[in-house]
Amino acid sequence: MDLLKTALRHTWKNFDFYLTFLGAAFVFILKWLGRVDLESILSSILAILALLAISILRNRNKQILIDETLVNLKDSYVTADNFFELYDEPNKLRNFLSDARSAFFGGVTLHRTIPAYARAIQKSLERDAKLRFLLAKPYSSALDTAVFIREPESSQTRENNDLYKSMEQLVAIVKSADKINNVEVMTIDYFPPYAIFAVDTDSEKGIMTIVPFTFKTFTEDRPSMSLLKQRDQHWFEFFEEQFEKVWLKADPFNLSQFKHEWKKYIPED
Repeated sequence: MDLLKTALRHTWKNFDFYLTFLGAAFVFILKWLGRVDLESILSSILAILALLAISILRNRNKQILIDETLVNLKDSYVTADNFFELYDEPNKLRNFLSDARSAFFGGVTLHRTIPAYARAIQKSLERDAKLRFLLAKPYSSALDTAVFIREPESSQTRENNDLYKSMEQLVAIVKSADKINNVEVMTIDYFPPYAIFAVDTDSEKGIMTIVPFTFKTFTEDRPSMSLLKQRDQHWFEFFEEQFEKVWLKADPFNLSQFKHEWKKYIPED
């Protein structure tokens, strides 16, 4: 039954070919039997050529349609270049952060992020914004992992120094804005797969940047992606929820007593 259906479908698709073939065979047989004159043969040949022309035109139109469809599919296909871009931290959220009502930052040491956004952080605090920072716990295994993947080569001492300087600069910014109560800092012994920066996540104009941590890659060569809440609501909310889950597992760090708090984490000899 299936073979019959396939044969019928093939015959229908190639109907003009079979009709032309049968017409040519019929004329040949009549000529061979001597039943037709030259004028009839010529008329038959013209009819056959007309069928061939129709067949060629139909196939050409089909091919044009296929080509157009393939072009449209190619144009509609979402490539990685549509959402990944080279990391350009200082220019990512600076303007948004200056006017933000709230923002959060998650990373290992944020030793590039805090200096890059120092002025924008201060401006946002002066506008009474609420800021949260999620960092690696000092002297933790998370920093050992950071040492393993960093490029150029790093060390536990260097990672801790970077973390210390980040917090120290954050303290200076907060004191300058006189908004110590507007900033929360949490630390965790966990190395996340990406850094995350987000502004006004409770607003329809929320914006977020995700920067995957890559192995032995210089910062300027790393990929990043930007999410807009209005455009990318599902994934925006997904990464926001991920941040909040980690935040709940983290430990508070008293920024107002920074140096005293830091000493709690220094391993005893």
